[in-house]
Amino acid sequence: MGFFPLLWLFPVLAYGQAQGTYTLSARLEATGRSPYEGMDSPGARHVLDVELFPLAETEVFGGAWHFSGVYAPMLRLREVYAEPQSTEGNRFEHYHRLAWFAERRREGRARPYVRQTFSYGKMDLLAALAGSPALPGVPPGPPPALSQSVAALSLKDVQLETEAGIDIPLSRYWAALIFVGYAWGGGVDKDSRAYLPMARTPFFGLQTEWQMTSTDTLILRLAGRYGFFLSNRAEAGTVDLYETWRHRFDERTTVELSAGVSAYGGRPAPGQIPDPNNSTPNNTILGPKLPFRWHAAPYVALRLLRHFEWETHNLDMDLLGQIAPFLDRYTASAYERAEASVGLRWRWEDIYAEGRGGLGRGLGLVAEELAMTTYFGEAAVGYRFNPYCRMELRGNYASLPQFVQTEAAAAPVLTRADQWRIGLSLTIEYSGSY
Repeated sequence: MGFFPLLWLFPVLAYGQAQGTYTLSARLEATGRSPYEGMDSPGARHVLDVELFPLAETEVFGGAWHFSGVYAPMLRLREVYAEPQSTEGNRFEHYHRLAWFAERRREGRARPYVRQTFSYGKMDLLAALAGSPALPGVPPGPPPALSQSVAALSLKDVQLETEAGIDIPLSRYWAALIFVGYAWGGGVDKDSRAYLPMARTPFFGLQTEWQMTSTDTLILRLAGRYGFFLSNRAEAGTVDLYETWRHRFDERTTVELSAGVSAYGGRPAPGQIPDPNNSTPNNTILGPKLPFRWHAAPYVALRLLRHFEWETHNLDMDLLGQIAPFLDRYTASAYERAEASVGLRWRWEDIYAEGRGGLGRGLGLVAEELAMTTYFGEAAVGYRFNPYCRMELRGNYASLPQFVQTEAAAAPVLTRADQWRIGLSLTIEYSGSY
């Protein structure tokens, strides 16, 4: 499906009507981090990785058509100082992200669009959790075996998501948005699927926007997402109906307040039962399907955007807090979740600094039993030497649930893991137009 939007560009290019921009960059980073138990060299107090992040991005405009695409892979060499013979250290990992977006823009008329994202490779789960309050912890149910727990910190993952929609201007002050989509993906191998079940997830959304005044906007939104988890036969979904009031106090301050109702629930994964066709010890199969249940919940969110500006420098602040149902692809379940975060970005000429921190906590019996609470914090300071080169020092911290094998317990025990990362990077970037 991703091939056909590219065909729209060929007639435009043939008649010389296209123009666009492009960006090429590469970031080389040396990262020190806390060791991952069972993955890194035994006894290591810290670990050094080398990572390369190339990026190619383009936007093309031709008549009413607009196309954009980005390819952003990650190449990582873990424990660069470890002995090559070590099974735990000195290993190469890669992850690839590809996305494109196509839209037909016409003044005063409906604007259809299609977007698609694809990712594949080894995902550093703890690094992904740091800096993202929307992602929960990693404990699945039932708990995995030790070998699966060891492998879960670096998952082999594939994800594909396609969305198509249309933005319809109803009048000068009214607009409507309709979209549908489908996502597919999960762990590629058996160990990865123990933490990241393979799933098929259709979703939809309906939205109307009313520009009441020059400073006030009302947005009514209905959206739903449902996951069919193929690995363990679980099902989970969420449906949200809420209204958002957006008020711009001035050019520097905007507030968004959302309130509504939601439903979440589904069918949990069946437990393991003895295999009736095989009487050998520890031979089990998935049991019968469990009952299907839905729960009602409130949807509340508050966001504040504030821009401060002085003669030589400026500061942007973003505050967010919300309580809403969440579809958790790691635990193959849906539950209510509270999240809060704050972000700051300061700039003075060619020097900049930024930071972000927050927490997410699962609400309800299932989420509390799995200790679905994460904390994160990250900060960075950078300097741009010229339009093509910049250097940055970045660090982040994450605290999240993790299964760990202990001598006292036969099965892995759920504990809290604290992880940190500090990286120094050099980025070379070039942009142009055609």
